[in-house]
Amino acid sequence: MSDFKVLQQKAIDLPANLTQSKTSLFGTFFCSCLPLNQINTQLLRDARLIKMVAESLNFYKKEKADSDKFKSDVLVGMYIFIWGRHDTPIQWIWDKPLLDSIRSHLQVQDIHDLDNESYRRSLLALQEYYAWLMDNQYTAELNYTWHSFPLETQNIIHDLLWPDEPETEYDPEINTEYDPDVENSWSCGIFNYC
Repeated sequence: MSDFKVLQQKAIDLPANLTQSKTSLFGTFFCSCLPLNQINTQLLRDARLIKMVAESLNFYKKEKADSDKFKSDVLVGMYIFIWGRHDTPIQWIWDKPLLDSIRSHLQVQDIHDLDNESYRRSLLALQEYYAWLMDNQYTAELNYTWHSFPLETQNIIHDLLWPDEPETEYDPEINTEYDPDVENSWSCGIFNYC
């Protein structure tokens, strides 16, 4: 079995494994005081997204699609994506089972233990996969996967790829199509018909 197939199977089994690990917490008195149903929902939603991406790679048809290495990079990129969404001190406490599973699947202690080249290659592969998914979002097999991604997916991937890139500000020398100092000669309000 190839490395991709092993990683794909682990990703497919992730929601079931997390469900088993989280249900044991509900028996303790302390956990009954915490809003675990809300935490568990987000954790399982992200695990299910990883599973759907792993399953949808069977439908991925592009020139790189024959490469298990590319598909493996997409899955690693997905793990990095989810890790980036949960990389806060509070999330480390609440989502420990998910983050521990990601560590186990990637065989690292921290996502930053990955070398810079594989980190970037995986996120670029995920970006390419996401563009393909956007183009094929209306197919029956991929529609639910597409709608399961958060709306800000492209921004999150961009921020993970280029975390130190400053936000660009409006520069009239560069941006000539819009000038905020020029007012429109007409306005559309409730009683104005345009």
